[in-house]
Amino acid sequence: MYGLPASLFLVPESLDVGHTDKLVHITAFTCFTIVVLCNLHEVRRRAKFHKRTVAFTSFAIVCYGAAFELIQGTVFDGRQSDGWDFVANCIGVVIGLVIFGTLWNRKRILH
Repeated sequence: MYGLPASLFLVPESLDVGHTDKLVHITAFTCFTIVVLCNLHEVRRRAKFHKRTVAFTSFAIVCYGAAFELIQGTVFDGRQSDGWDFVANCIGVVIGLVIFGTLWNRKRILH
């Protein structure tokens, strides 16, 4: 999905607020973070699920976002790297962590 040109995702002009691309990055990385952490928790349900695991996984997701931004300008035609996309990715990870943490603290995930 990340290698697809943005032109494939048609946004009506009435919805284009100028930074739609950044909102897409934030939303994608929020969802990605929640899904990865929830699945990781499910896999490790019988083992202890430490905050260290959450921190490492979040760091790995941020590194994935950084690596993809660095290579996308060289690998995919018509794409370029953008530091602000990386910032949006990081914001998405933080939002995903907050949502996951809220669910975790309310024990919706743990039990």
